[in-house]
Amino acid sequence: MELRGWEATGLIKYDATKKVFKKVSALSGIILKTMVMDSKGILWIGTGEGLIAFRNDSIISTVTQDDGLPSNTISLLTAGEDGSIYIGTRIPEN
Repeated sequence: MELRGWEATGLIKYDATKKVFKKVSALSGIILKTMVMDSKGILWIGTGEGLIAFRNDSIISTVTQDDGLPSNTISLLTAGEDGSIYIGTRIPEN
């Protein structure tokens, strides 16, 4: 499932076993623009500061322009059937 066209300043996780909502503290203060979960259970989160890979309530990696992204502003994410993550961003025109 893909979510887009919104911004959030935090993430809430619902624990269905305990029937409670819990704030995900690892993402506090980060403006979330889009996210998608891949087939391995990694939640990919697009921000204005790059791309975050998130699993088990922890950031496992970040990707920015320094790593090869054409822009740190990620506005769209979707998962391909082959496990690829497609990233919508501002691509500079040359």
